[in-house]
Amino acid sequence: MLSSTLLLLPLFLLNSASAKIAFPPLSGSYNVGTTSIKVTDTNRTDILAPTPNTPRSFVVQLFYPTDNSTTAPLEPYMPPATANFYETSYGLPSGSLNTLQPHSHTNATYAGPCKPGIVILSPGAQTSRHLHTALAEDIASNGYVVLLPDYIYGAEIVEFSDGTYILSTFNNFTDADVVPLEATRVGDTIYTLDHLSTILRAIPGADRITKPGKIVMVGHSLGGSTAATVMGADSRVLGGIAMDGTIWGDVVNTGFSGSFMFIGAAEHYVATYESWGRLWAKLRGWRRELHLAAAKHITFSDAVLIVELLGLRAVMPEVAEELVGSGDGLRALEAQKVYIGAFVDMVVGGRRAAEKGRRVLSGADERYPEMEFVQ
Repeated sequence: MLSSTLLLLPLFLLNSASAKIAFPPLSGSYNVGTTSIKVTDTNRTDILAPTPNTPRSFVVQLFYPTDNSTTAPLEPYMPPATANFYETSYGLPSGSLNTLQPHSHTNATYAGPCKPGIVILSPGAQTSRHLHTALAEDIASNGYVVLLPDYIYGAEIVEFSDGTYILSTFNNFTDADVVPLEATRVGDTIYTLDHLSTILRAIPGADRITKPGKIVMVGHSLGGSTAATVMGADSRVLGGIAMDGTIWGDVVNTGFSGSFMFIGAAEHYVATYESWGRLWAKLRGWRRELHLAAAKHITFSDAVLIVELLGLRAVMPEVAEELVGSGDGLRALEAQKVYIGAFVDMVVGGRRAAEKGRRVLSGADERYPEMEFVQ
């Protein structure tokens, strides 16, 4: 989740002008479309819901390749109530978040491969899916379909297409809350895997998709732990990435045979971070440990764009460093795109993409000195 340090910001720090500020360029050759759906599992009771016997529901936002000539409108960064929630909670000027403009086009027609690789991108604890938009749409621009879930009652706010929204039921988040949160996330993911073809039909033009391709799961913080737990329970997910954060649950004792990559920040290394070390020792497939220099926990989110594009680092560098580290946030985001994208290519891409991914992940690159290859 975003650091409460943002509460220290006076309203005049950030530019809330109406002019749009574009997200950094996409790395892939496709334009990106996006659409969102609410998914309900009527066979599962929502243990996070305040009302007993509530069927479990969650939201999935899909990002996918579309034609470069699409005329579909650009998707706002956040829907109104979500943007207002974060601006109010963290002392940002009203309207500032939606001066940031992603590249995704709302309900654009699918124009990607007939059997696309599938990427499930799981946010950190209590974090809105919208704070991982930049990574999601960049992966999609390379020909993949990205499913970005919003975990109802487990995210700070989940807003629906009709403007209604649900707030988190965890007002004072503690380690004890991780057990029901991760169990719910794992259940949501397994349901998604079981109903993947149905969920993909929400994409306009999805009749072009003859069959879902291979599946990989990428997660930040609790999302990375969820990826590991799902891989330990379901072999349909062939690879996973944990971007910083503790790995919870018994998977650290049992491991799994799929491909897995850790990307750490700050003091988080396999050698020094207990849960990482325990899981590393139990991994039976391809494995890699990277470390993003000068990064902080929420560097693995759109917080870097909020800091850099809205001018926080220039005005208050100490606060910016506490939030996302001392390095250039846009460089950090680019490095994440390169190495996460390479992993996705290696695990679920076609032959040429897989070969390229393996090359990128074979060792350090002087063009990205901030990404350390630990082992």
